[in-house]
Amino acid sequence: MAVPFCGVAAGLVGVLAYAAARPRLERVGGCLRVRLSPTAVEDVPLDAVECFFQGSNPIDRSGELTCGDRAAFRVNTLVMRLAERAADFSKRATFTPWGTWDDGYVVFDGRWCEPLSTDLARRLSRQLVEAKRTLADGSPSGDQSSEGQAAGVRS
Repeated sequence: MAVPFCGVAAGLVGVLAYAAARPRLERVGGCLRVRLSPTAVEDVPLDAVECFFQGSNPIDRSGELTCGDRAAFRVNTLVMRLAERAADFSKRATFTPWGTWDDGYVVFDGRWCEPLSTDLARRLSRQLVEAKRTLADGSPSGDQSSEGQAAGVRS
């Protein structure tokens, strides 16, 4: 009886590990694919994304988000700001340790992906502007040069 359970548990761990290894953010055609949950993916149109910037969240010694004077540490975050007109994309359920998505702000938690920095936020903002220009110039959104390009936030 224990052998089948171990096989199922090992399979579940494998699926979760695969999901965690996928990029949190990647460009696919005219969209940014956002993965802030092991079971869900959201494709956000490029024209709904305004910018990227670096942020930080206060955490206590146990790693839980906190506020005020109780913060023992700060964790870097990457914030993706969505346009107010993109009301359909203002909020999504997420796996909170990977990030949050509320009120038009998608926040990637830096503890669970590659190191987040100001340079990364600038690079992503430049890539966003270039991608929007390419689409505005009439290039097809499914163009092979943009398919599946990782945007820089990898687990």
